[in-house]
Amino acid sequence: MNELVTEAQRLLSELIRARSCNPPGDTAAAVAVLAAYLRRSGIDPTVYEAEPGRASLVTRIRGAGDGPSLLLLSHLDTVDADPAEWSSDPWGGIVRDGSVWGRGALDLKGQAAAQAVAVASLLRSGVPFRGDVVLAATADEELGSELGTRWLLDRHPEALRTDYALTHGAGDRMVLDDRAVYFCATAERVTAELTVTITAPAGLPMLAEQPNAIAEAGRFVSKVAGQHIGDTPAEEATVVMDALAGTGRPPGEVAAAAGSIHPALRTLLTPLTGTTLVPLKIVSTSLAGRPSVCEIHFSCWLLPGCGREEIETVLEAAAVELPYRVAWRPIRGGSRSPTATPLWGAIESFVRRVDAGSLLLPLCDAGFTDSHWLRERYGTVAYGFFPMREMTTSEAARTVHGPDERMPLSDLGLQVDFYRHVITSIGSSACDGQG
Repeated sequence: MNELVTEAQRLLSELIRARSCNPPGDTAAAVAVLAAYLRRSGIDPTVYEAEPGRASLVTRIRGAGDGPSLLLLSHLDTVDADPAEWSSDPWGGIVRDGSVWGRGALDLKGQAAAQAVAVASLLRSGVPFRGDVVLAATADEELGSELGTRWLLDRHPEALRTDYALTHGAGDRMVLDDRAVYFCATAERVTAELTVTITAPAGLPMLAEQPNAIAEAGRFVSKVAGQHIGDTPAEEATVVMDALAGTGRPPGEVAAAAGSIHPALRTLLTPLTGTTLVPLKIVSTSLAGRPSVCEIHFSCWLLPGCGREEIETVLEAAAVELPYRVAWRPIRGGSRSPTATPLWGAIESFVRRVDAGSLLLPLCDAGFTDSHWLRERYGTVAYGFFPMREMTTSEAARTVHGPDERMPLSDLGLQVDFYRHVITSIGSSACDGQG
């Protein structure tokens, strides 16, 4: 194991042992671990707290030239874990079978460790940065970043301002016809939550023909829950299918065609064919002699550029003559960055170096990341790319937020190498980027 991989492994193990489940979202111990590591490398980070314990770390290393500024962004909060479901302590950070095991290894303490080691190792070796490099590890991403990235943008608006940013969201690698294909998240879907309220008139509950809001809600949910194919898939899905399967694919055939190429490709592209609705909770009241009421809480995801009307069309089609009303909560996300950029060029040159003849393709993230805050506030070109070669897309999907989350050491080394490459090459003439 080379020295930088060992360094990143030790830091990641320490970060995992600094338990930071959200809720309650106390990231102070993890920030202290990361800050201590950086200070040993001569870097003096700033620690911000939105609330006691809700700590985020930011450090800006000033560039010596006129190169573009780059933000390396991770988060230190994690979801919780049930030790009974794991084969080892979720917060042990042990090394076993060539991987670091523990909650946050993939999401997203592994990225924090790789980014920190890349920056620190370059500084120790005296490599000059052409532009500013900002390293940030924030709180509260798992619950929407209101006390993390969003709070920093509001209260310390210059802390994260950069030309370019790298966070998570993609980096998946597939081998198709002996050619490696990597995916970089350049966009993300619109996310929203809403409540649909259904009311049935008062009546005797023992009468079979009597309307019942709970029964009506069940029929309604069965019609709207899941994926709804739209007229036009996300442009990133079109680019991927054009590159891998030729042009002219109708929207309704995208998922099946992607699955025929690779099962994991279907998983990546199906959400990009239209609107997705997921019921979260049903709250009902049904008493004799009173109207029965049922509230259905939904999360929904829409393609970039789409709005409420896309969801309302689905609801109207499912309701037919069923009376209902909708209450919306704030909509967020749905932003997109171009690919004809120096950052895209730097990523592309890296994947071609580690996989000769490989292809880099854009992807729209099925959910959301902190990239959308940066794009909306600063106009930052923000991508999600966290490369992995050993762990497959399917394996990662099973363990992120699930039992036995782990980071292969070979992938951790790949990530350190990737961030070092981007920092030293972004903006060079060889990495102009042609999207």
